[in-house]
Amino acid sequence: MDVLLARNTGLERTRDYGWKHSFPQFSSVLRDDLLVICFRDPETWLRSMYAKPWHVPDARVNVTFSEFLRAPWETVMDMPGAMNAVGRRRSLGLPVQGDRHPITGLPPANPVRLRNLKNAAFLGVLERRCNVALIRHEDLTLQPQDTVGQICDLFGIAMNQGEFFVPARRLGEMTQRSIQGDRRDATATYYDSDRAFVRAELDHETEQRLGYSFT
Repeated sequence: MDVLLARNTGLERTRDYGWKHSFPQFSSVLRDDLLVICFRDPETWLRSMYAKPWHVPDARVNVTFSEFLRAPWETVMDMPGAMNAVGRRRSLGLPVQGDRHPITGLPPANPVRLRNLKNAAFLGVLERRCNVALIRHEDLTLQPQDTVGQICDLFGIAMNQGEFFVPARRLGEMTQRSIQGDRRDATATYYDSDRAFVRAELDHETEQRLGYSFT
């Protein structure tokens, strides 16, 4: 999303508000800045989290999809300087604090609980008296120009003249290490027991607010 806005409008990307996947923890938001928050449907979001286990300890990488769904969500600093980390290389191996429960400090019991917490936290940005746009990944993928256009119309942002730019390269691909192992599922498939587990763990009220359901 940030690439689309940066290439098709006069907006500039910034890292002043911290790691984009973290719980919102900025001290203030400038009046001229715009926070854009992207949500994704739970079924494909969980598959994507399994397929691209960024910052997951090696011992938790080569697990089955069923095991992944039920395991605590624990992540570690594995890239120097990532997430504006203090100490850069000295932070390697330490817990990713942005993935921990913002009140208890504990890791979420599983990826579904992580989703519940972060969705609620990101929706809460609506109450922070700042410019914020909430979008869905599906809308952005199917209609990128219309989605960007709606944001521009809502906030009075001028779109660049000429052809609308859409990146051809997929972002966020795993490139640091192999994630294929004897126990890892080649394709993340939901068994009936997995669907029952996800349904039991999901915050369905929040999902409905976002226009999602899980069956």
